[in-house]
Amino acid sequence: MKNILFLTIFIVFNLGFSDLENTIRNHYSNKPVDLTVVSKPQYEVIAGYKYLKSNNQKSTFFRRSLGYEKGMIGVNTQASYQRLKSEYCNAVNEIVKVDKGIVPGTNKPFIQATYIEVDDAYKEYLQKIAQMRQVGLHIFNNDPNKIEPLAGCYYKGTYWNNANSQYKAKQFYNSEIDRYYKSNRQNNSSYFNLGIAYINQGKYREATKVFLEGAKNKDVASMIALGTFSLAANDFSSAKKYYKMAAELGNEEAIEIYNRLVLAGY
Repeated sequence: MKNILFLTIFIVFNLGFSDLENTIRNHYSNKPVDLTVVSKPQYEVIAGYKYLKSNNQKSTFFRRSLGYEKGMIGVNTQASYQRLKSEYCNAVNEIVKVDKGIVPGTNKPFIQATYIEVDDAYKEYLQKIAQMRQVGLHIFNNDPNKIEPLAGCYYKGTYWNNANSQYKAKQFYNSEIDRYYKSNRQNNSSYFNLGIAYINQGKYREATKVFLEGAKNKDVASMIALGTFSLAANDFSSAKKYYKMAAELGNEEAIEIYNRLVLAGY
């Protein structure tokens, strides 16, 4: 202890205070500084939830059509239907993370994210949910209660949203989806797609009812579906009737099959 005291006195009086300062400064000047020790993260509390301070961070979210009407629904394949269910359930499972204090689409807790990040993530997943519902309205004859039972997942809002922005799904509908179905009405028959959804569930009676309703409303896709069912059941008389209905509306596929049935004597 005496040796340390003696050394300190020797340095101070022989080198001087200024030299001591320079010696200390030179010793630490080339060492990396841990900034997390120097400045602690700052937080803010909004509506009872704690976040990193945003420091004027800007939103990166933007409204757009996500293309579900073109790439996921509207074709009569099992793969398309399964993709719908998977996409919808994934969006629901991600958005409800906010009620556990987790940023949707991540495993990041709120205290590691700003409010803007959480809000952007919420809007992104609500936009997905909204636009899949919007496509569902076109497919299921404007019935908003079809897509969720078919998918097996339900979005009923969140406590976080009620306490904060109070976004509603309809705010994220996109006019491009409506224009797409308006311009492709025959190729995206709501009757036909609802019937296919029932078939994928094994509900053939319900599917037939939908196709019959579609045929009454001059839906060519429904007429062809009924004709196809009739052929599979060897009911050639009914098949001829439905293909004739579609042929009279100018469908080339129906015209060809109807002519073959006539040539075959049915």
